Amino acid sequence: MGMSTTFLIDVYIKEVRSTLEQAVPLWNGGLTKEQRTAIERVQKTALFIILDNNYIGYQEACSLVGLESLDIRRKIICLNFASKNIKSIDPLLTIIPRSTNTRNGKS
Repeated sequence: MGMSTTFLIDVYIKEVRSTLEQAVPLWNGGLTKEQRTAIERVQKTALFIILDNNYIGYQEACSLVGLESLDIRRKIICLNFASKNIKSIDPLLTIIPRSTNTRNGKS
């Protein structure tokens, strides 16, 4: 991997991927399969362009340049957000305690 490839990957991460991941914990849960595929296609296309003749396949390209799929990154970002939120003094989200089952009249 040459310097120009490293530079282009750096630009992609900072300029494109950061935009694709903006506010992920807010919208990730509502993505359809088609939307997830379309978002992943952005990274796949970027790697295809950057790697040119060295592009074999998407998984191989990700491995070659040290990137995870965007689907995996979204999961990691959401888990990190939830983990930090739970540990926060003033959490945005709270854990809802189990309520009493009122359907059958028993607690």
